[in-house]
Amino acid sequence: SDAYTPTAFNDKPLLTLRNLPGNTNYAGIQFSNNTGTYEWFQGAVQTTATRAEYVFQGYDGVSVYKEHLRIKENSDVTFAGDVSAGSLSKASDTTISILTAAENNSILKFRESTDNYGFTQQYQGTGNYFELLRHDNSGSGNTIYRVARNSDNITFYGNIILANTGRIQGIDTVSASTDAANKAYVDT
Repeated sequence: SDAYTPTAFNDKPLLTLRNLPGNTNYAGIQFSNNTGTYEWFQGAVQTTATRAEYVFQGYDGVSVYKEHLRIKENSDVTFAGDVSAGSLSKASDTTISILTAAENNSILKFRESTDNYGFTQQYQGTGNYFELLRHDNSGSGNTIYRVARNSDNITFYGNIILANTGRIQGIDTVSASTDAANKAYVDT
């Protein structure tokens, strides 16, 4: 018996699989039936002389082998398909948490084609604000709105457009029909 530790070498496993050294060599386990109509593989694939990544790969039952998941040595995980948490019939809360140490950022990226097109929803730990960025041929993106952690105010970096007969409700401080604040467009 040996206690597991997440930050040190665990030297007493019950099973060890070893591959010959070399990039793309692997050690893993294959799952299949005796006719080979389905196949799954999981294991470590060597990527450098001292590193390997853990992969889940399988046959789609028609004609293609696919890598479904890859865990890199730096803890990055790549999923090739959709990821679900919970179910529509679950009768309790489901939480997805993005956690980081102080002064670091929590980021969700929504991209198409390249890193230059799409949106980023992020909490900036260094500036202590939550924001949405738009990427239109720009990797860094343009801020659409920002909410400071210590404020209920939202700062918009573009126009606010009300569709059809949309109204801003709950505002009673507008007093004149001016270009900046037209009371005719505000419900009080």
